[in-house]
Amino acid sequence: MFNLGLPILFFISIINFTVMYWVDKYYLLRFNKTPKNFDERTITFTIDTMKMAFVWHLIVCGGMISYAPILTTTKRMKGILDKFNDATQKYNLTLIQDTERL
Repeated sequence: MFNLGLPILFFISIINFTVMYWVDKYYLLRFNKTPKNFDERTITFTIDTMKMAFVWHLIVCGGMISYAPILTTTKRMKGILDKFNDATQKYNLTLIQDTERL
């Protein structure tokens, strides 16, 4: 499906990884010689932030699950599911038959 765009993306990724390698190497050797001294404030800040991130994650997930349009199926998706069901019936594919082969 995306094969037409991939050759140029390979070239772009080669250039990107090469440039990033040399930039990271330069910064590592020139600027990051000694690490910062961390104390207990850094650890407590990280733990508190992770607690808040967990609570925020639960709030956002609850909002997404309770929002009805996310869970409804559109006409386009119904068409795709119908085509999938037709194909599975055409080739007699079911989940039970596939697991019995294993």
